[in-house]
This record gives sequence, structure tokens and C-alpha cells, in this order.
Amino acid sequence: MSTIFAIVAAALVAAPVSSGTAPTPSLRVSVAAPLAVSGAHFGSREQVRLVLRADGVRRVRLLRASATGSFRSVYAGVAVRDPCSLSATATGGAGSKAIWRLSERMCPLP
Repeated sequence: MSTIFAIVAAALVAAPVSSGTAPTPSLRVSVAAPLAVSGAHFGSREQVRLVLRADGVRRVRLLRASATGSFRSVYAGVAVRDPCSLSATATGGAGSKAIWRLSERMCPLP
């Protein structure tokens, strides 16, 4: 019994702590004035195409992620009348992609 316990304990100690996979790229949107979109977990210095859609208007920006894979884009003067129309998509040059939009549960049906 103690031999089995020792083998299991040794296996647990030898097991890797993390799976080694990179975190998935993500977006956060702050609708407080000024509107801002922040991205994380993109590639280091990766070029990112950010598309913001709000109230039927589409805005496109080309950004460069930082050495840590993050970015922030501020949209001064942009006021969102219908938060349910707001969405953001960030596509990195290396294939990274993140999408943000409000949950359907938070938006009334038309």
C-alpha cells in the first residue's frame, strides 16, 4: 500500500504544472467616456486589425500589440446610443483573433 502511495506521489510531483498552451486572445470594452477597447494575450508586437461597430458605423484601426501582447485603443467623442449594437473584433497578423459583443440575454429581441 505504501509503495502505491509513493508511486502516485512521485507521479504527481513529476506532472507538469501548466499545459504549456498560450492563453486565448481576449478583448475588453469600456463604454464609460471615452469608449476604449483593450486586448490581451496577442503575440508580442503582433500587428492587430481592430474593427469596432456601433450604431451602424464601422471603425477600423491598425494597431501594434506591446511586447506583452496587449493593446488599448481609445475612441474619444464616440457615444454609443444602443449598447446592443456594439461589437469589436481584433484579428492579429499571426492568426490571433478575439471577438467581443454583449450577450444576447442582455439585449431585448427586436
